[in-house]
Amino acid sequence: MQTKKSLSYADSDLRDLLNSSELTNLIKKCVSEIFDSSSSEPIFLHQDQILLCNDFGGLVVAIGQTKAGEASDPLYSSPGESLIGAISSGGFQYQFQEIGENWNREVFSPDVTLGDLRTYDCSPGRTVLVPTSKIFDYLSSGNVIIKIAAPVEVGLTWEFNRRTGIAERVHASTVEATTLSYIIKFLSVHGNEDSLHAIKNLIRHRFHYIRWDVVKAVGKVDPENLYKILKEMTVDPHPDVSNASIKMLSQLGVY
Repeated sequence: MQTKKSLSYADSDLRDLLNSSELTNLIKKCVSEIFDSSSSEPIFLHQDQILLCNDFGGLVVAIGQTKAGEASDPLYSSPGESLIGAISSGGFQYQFQEIGENWNREVFSPDVTLGDLRTYDCSPGRTVLVPTSKIFDYLSSGNVIIKIAAPVEVGLTWEFNRRTGIAERVHASTVEATTLSYIIKFLSVHGNEDSLHAIKNLIRHRFHYIRWDVVKAVGKVDPENLYKILKEMTVDPHPDVSNASIKMLSQLGVY
């Protein structure tokens, strides 16, 4: 029995949809709505490789085209699981690249490298489940697909060198988290006691880099309370945050 904690439970339903006429009719209807009324704000949009897209309050469903990476493009990890189905008659080609079993996606290390590479074909009407534990990459361009993306599971997207397979850097995995980070940094410079309360409310944010941004902001806006918040963060579940807190307290001569 498939668990509903994974998109694998939707695999058979998506395949049934791909092999029916419903999907084609839906695409035609939505495209017609876009072009019939230029002043409307349809729920389906056209942007880059995405033809149609809709957010169902957690799951994001998009119909778009595959795009193969260039030799100089990096490879990226998936911050959330996705289920991809082939619509076009040619299907599409893709590859999975293994990462070490002990890979901790939340803690960046330049020692992490990609392992075995395997190439696959997804034929028309079939699907592929993309986990967060492997690197997925399209090998063909212009093939029409439907993609169901689950909510983000991890706070970081890893960037790997395509040629060497070495991890080079990490990025915030959501626009919301990136925006929050910028707001916190802005308030740390231009904020006051009123904004400090809002900043402190994020000290339990699920992404560790947001929590550390809060610590740094408190240090600038309210340095008298820095010791207290650093003391709390010495037991943070993320090693980068706890170690940095211990180091900063040591530099202050109070640890």
